[in-house]
Formats: sequence, structure tokens, C-alpha cells
Amino acid sequence: MNSSLFRLAAARVYSRICGSTLSVRGRSNHIALADSIRRHARIRICGNGNYLEIGRGCRLWDLNLEIIGDSHHVTVGAGCEIRGGHWLLEDRASRLTVGAGTSMIGDVLVASEGRAIVLGEDCMLGAGVEIRCSDGHSILEQPNRVRINPPADVVLGAHVWLGAAVRVLKGVTIGANSIVAAGAIVTRDVPAGCVAVGIPARVARTGVTWDRARLAAEPVQAPPASLLV
Repeated sequence: MNSSLFRLAAARVYSRICGSTLSVRGRSNHIALADSIRRHARIRICGNGNYLEIGRGCRLWDLNLEIIGDSHHVTVGAGCEIRGGHWLLEDRASRLTVGAGTSMIGDVLVASEGRAIVLGEDCMLGAGVEIRCSDGHSILEQPNRVRINPPADVVLGAHVWLGAAVRVLKGVTIGANSIVAAGAIVTRDVPAGCVAVGIPARVARTGVTWDRARLAAEPVQAPPASLLV
């Protein structure tokens, strides 16, 4: 048995022990799972020439990952924590990149029509976030039937926080350190270091960043006594 087949067989044994499944149908698929911990995860690849690499120290619980078609590319950086959710790559040569240290809870990521979803390092996605790089169906101009809703990449910079139930639509770039409030629908770019809110999302504040820790608020300094006279 060559080394790649041995690694795949070992991954399947490990998956069965941890209640996960790994199903691969097709030829020339590259799968590298490193030392990732997968519990009740479901990974299904159906096609040829696909690439899946999960970095060291990743934890995948209850994730449903489907790669359907040929020449797709999925990379998950080291130390990511993924709980639940559904990731789908379909059509041909679509791409999903998740930066190191990113965390998600029950989110839907759909990369299709040969376009990409790219998440930078240390992003945080709240429960029920949905990101798509295509509308999923065609809108046609009449009478010539020219499609007017082509797909487009979605890119999140490093250290972006998406609140619960945020929707990010095709063609959007969200700059590093930005925060999108829960329930917002992002239809246009969000600059770096901003808070975006609403439907459609708009910038409500600039010059910010965020921290995973629940930091204590800085005490308000009382004005000097001379100013109170």
C-alpha cells in the first residue's frame, strides 16, 4: 500500500472510532487530515482531482463537508475550531480557504461556479452565519437571455467577527478587524476596522477592533477638580 492510501485507510479507521465518516469516490483526490480531531463529522468527496487539507490541531465536531465535482480546493488552517454546520463545494474548481485559528458554530458556506470563499486568520463566525459566492440560479435579461447575476468571490480579512445569523452575499469583501452585527445582510464591501449593522449592512462605526476575551470596561476618569469649579 502506498503512503497516500495508507493515510486514507488510517483516517477512515480513526473516523469510525470517533463516530465520523469519510467517503471518497473518484480519482486523484488529495486528502491530508494531519492530527485533526473529528467527532461525528461527515466528509464526502465525489469527483476527481479534488484537494482537501485540514491543518494541525483542528477540531471538527458535527461538521458536514461535501465536495461534489472536480478540481475543488479546500484548505483549513491550523488550530481552527468548527462546531456543526454545512460546507458545500459544487460545480468545478471552486475554492474554500479557512484561515488558522478561525472558529465557527453551525454555519453554512457554499462555494460554487468556480468561485472562492476566503476567510482570513482568527475569524469568528457566530451561530447560523451563511456565506455564498453565487445566487444559486440564473437571472436572465429578456429577450436575449443574457445572465445578469454572475458569481463572485467572498473575502474576509484577518480577525473578522460575524455575529449570529449574518448573511454575506457574493462579491463582498470585509476588511480586517471588522465586526458585522447579528442578523445583518452584507451586500457590499465593509472597510477594515468597522462595525456594520442592518439590512443591507451599513457602517455604523469606524476605528474599532475586537477581542475574544470579555475584557472589563475601562473606568471613566473623573475630570480634574479645577474643571468642576
